[in-house]
Amino acid sequence: MNQTILLRLAAAVLLGVQLTPTLSAAGPDGTPEQTGIKSAVGVDAGLFARQLKLVEERRAGWLAAAASATPKLLHKTMKPVALVKVQKHAASFQGWKMVAGDQPESVCNKPLLPGAS
Repeated sequence: MNQTILLRLAAAVLLGVQLTPTLSAAGPDGTPEQTGIKSAVGVDAGLFARQLKLVEERRAGWLAAAASATPKLLHKTMKPVALVKVQKHAASFQGWKMVAGDQPESVCNKPLLPGAS
């Protein structure tokens, strides 16, 4: 049974190595390399060009729809309720517990970087 799994794994890796160069999507100037994609999926060149043109024509509309659907980020000021410290504790969940630290007011005038909590 282990030999079968190893053989299948080896075959999948070899197949992946063989397909990797043909599925390359980056052209020399950073544009998509269409010939590699076309040959990999086996699509007629004319059909591929028409579909690619449709995608390029519709892309701006898709981006506009996504931008209009993006929710507004809400900002809310939160006042500190408690200030705690972490202590190692073998009997606690994941081996740590929280113990009371300084007064919550001690952080009110301390500047925080964006994303800090």
